[in-house]
Amino acid sequence: MNKASVLFLFYFCFSLLSFAQEGAKTNGPEVLIPLRVNAELTKARDKLPTTLMKSPGADFYFILDTLSLPFRDDFSTYTLKSYDTLNYNQSLVVDSMSFAFTIDGIPVNSFVCVADTTWSYIFKDTLDSVLISKVALTSYEIIYYSDPYNPFRPTDTSYCWSPFEVYDTVLQVSPDTIDTLRITIDTLYNALDTLTVYPPDTGLGGKVVSLWIDEHAYINSRYPIDPVTIGVATLDGVDEFGQPYNGFSDPFGYGVADFLTSKPIDLFYLVSDSIYISFYYQPEGIGNDPQSEDSLVLEFYAPKKRTWHSVWSTTGRSSHNFRHVILPIDQLDYLRDGFQFRFKNYATLSGAFDHWHIDYVRIDRDRDPLDSVIQDVGIVTATTSVFQTYEAVPWKHYLADTTVTVAPLMDVHMHNLLDDINLCGYKYSIRHNDGIIDSTLVLPAGTNTDNIPAQGELTRSTALDYFFNWSTNTDSAVFEVISYLIPESNKDTIRKNDTLRFYQRFYNYYAYDDGTAEGGYGLNAAGAKLAYRFNNIKKDTLRAIDMYFVQQSYDQSGETFHLTVWSSIIPETIVHQQKFMKPVYEDSLNEFHTYLLDDLVILNPGTYYIGWVQSSDEVLNIGYDLNRNTSSSVFYNVAGTWTQSLLGGTVMMRPLFGDTVILPLAVEEQFEVMETANIFIVFPNPASDYIQIQVDNQIKFGNSFHVVILDLYGREVISEINSSGMINIEHLADGIYFVKIGRLDADNFETKKIFISH
Repeated sequence: MNKASVLFLFYFCFSLLSFAQEGAKTNGPEVLIPLRVNAELTKARDKLPTTLMKSPGADFYFILDTLSLPFRDDFSTYTLKSYDTLNYNQSLVVDSMSFAFTIDGIPVNSFVCVADTTWSYIFKDTLDSVLISKVALTSYEIIYYSDPYNPFRPTDTSYCWSPFEVYDTVLQVSPDTIDTLRITIDTLYNALDTLTVYPPDTGLGGKVVSLWIDEHAYINSRYPIDPVTIGVATLDGVDEFGQPYNGFSDPFGYGVADFLTSKPIDLFYLVSDSIYISFYYQPEGIGNDPQSEDSLVLEFYAPKKRTWHSVWSTTGRSSHNFRHVILPIDQLDYLRDGFQFRFKNYATLSGAFDHWHIDYVRIDRDRDPLDSVIQDVGIVTATTSVFQTYEAVPWKHYLADTTVTVAPLMDVHMHNLLDDINLCGYKYSIRHNDGIIDSTLVLPAGTNTDNIPAQGELTRSTALDYFFNWSTNTDSAVFEVISYLIPESNKDTIRKNDTLRFYQRFYNYYAYDDGTAEGGYGLNAAGAKLAYRFNNIKKDTLRAIDMYFVQQSYDQSGETFHLTVWSSIIPETIVHQQKFMKPVYEDSLNEFHTYLLDDLVILNPGTYYIGWVQSSDEVLNIGYDLNRNTSSSVFYNVAGTWTQSLLGGTVMMRPLFGDTVILPLAVEEQFEVMETANIFIVFPNPASDYIQIQVDNQIKFGNSFHVVILDLYGREVISEINSSGMINIEHLADGIYFVKIGRLDADNFETKKIFISH
């Protein structure tokens, strides 16, 4: 290499993965995604040019909270950490740090290396003589950490070599020459004078809001089959925004996908304190089964050595009941303040494939290998809609015909984890969206009790005969259906899994789906038609159609389809058709895209169909809810004949009615520049019971400011004058909201998006 080189390329090694596709689940032209993928690894090293990333000081990350034992999370509430990159201006207590980069797994402040392979040469007798051998010198793996959403997750890997070359002859005992001038030297720097920190992660009374430092896992109750208690953490091949980890670069790409990383834990104990970690896991559930080359891995972090070590793993397989794992934490490398643990999965990186579900993680002292009994009783499964057919009905339509069939029973599935009978009470209530509880449905505590068997389960069924009677002057309503367990007080460790909230929404749409896609659906024929039947209760204007397209395997956003509304499919009568629409991927998991109709479409009461006619044989991959089966209302046509779907599930499409439809985009997410250029942050995000608003020094909490919260459709759900920054949101339904604040003497508002998950 020329001595005068000032520009050079760095190289990194990567594994090329070759896969044999097993094929999609199909029934003729119908395709149910995810695709089954078998990975047959043929690892090969290669070199591709890239640019070595510099490491500015902003790539240092500090975690503010160190947890104490016991560590417990059954994922019945959202406990993942939400980061915000704005500087936090209060005093800091720094417990743990993630470095900007590591060299062969060791964090360093600076390192000298070179971009290309360096060598040790051996010649016959003199420097200009015949070359006998040439051996590469030491190479180093550089791993970078610059992900603002998870500072402990690697973002890039490259390689460099020792910054010198060695020349030797067979007649010399030691090298004749060590030449450092033949190649260009580069140095990696970590600036130590700039820190990036995050907002405090504690709430009222010093309560810790989160237990984990990343957000890649999906906390849900829809994917698992018979979990330990309500809620699991699901790992797969997409990030928290529903985007494939490899960005569609390779439909069969494979590697490390999700991380679920604990906060630092004070584990400064003796080996004799008998500390164990335990958890439950299940592959697949109602998602996609991980293959034999896929795996779920548990790693421990040694704080002093700053290294991660694999301590447990399991390979992919089809679904089974949740299995219990318990492991000792008995090495001195781990028994320190700052200990962490993390789960990660190896999966197909092009979509929501290879699902693993984790439940009920515990770390505590004075345990033993047979310690599987938990002093707890909790709800197991989520409540669904009170309607037999629909998940949601437009409010004004429901008021026009309140005979919409209501499910005869409301079931609550309970699980007693204790090795003893638990006499558990049960009640439920329904309250309106203004917080008023309907007292006619509150069952007195203790009047309905059941003996739940030791380490057993019980389903409680209660008749639901209720008319959702509320104001007829509003265009929407939300009713919160709350189920309560009342276990024996000395036999219940985690109280949060004793209460289950379900929000019966009456907005402006009909919905069969529950809002989560466990798979994808499509047709694989050009000119194919799909029609989704619904019954319109009231004469109204159809304004838009919501559709959720899953990002899976291939980017279909360039494909086109004709959005169609039929009043009949036999014979075909088209009411409206909007040509050459394209699938749109939103930036949030399970977030629908709204397709506004370009004409007024007035529908009388009766049966209608919404759907599409596709332009190619590409599978559009619309979201498919596998928890509800409405296939009797789905019809497809590929050769002139309409056929009822045979795939059990629900297509994620929704017709929207009303005078107007306010798109989420109509709510400006970026703040307008105000006279004082104010900046504010909202945390926690996602939130469950409250949010805290922190404003910079230009607006003090001592002065009041105006807070407005809007739902996804632009409706105002909270408007108040506030001086503390603390806003109670526990009465709001799960979903996406927009928080706006402004000075009392100003008309402009700044806006932030938040997620509410109870």
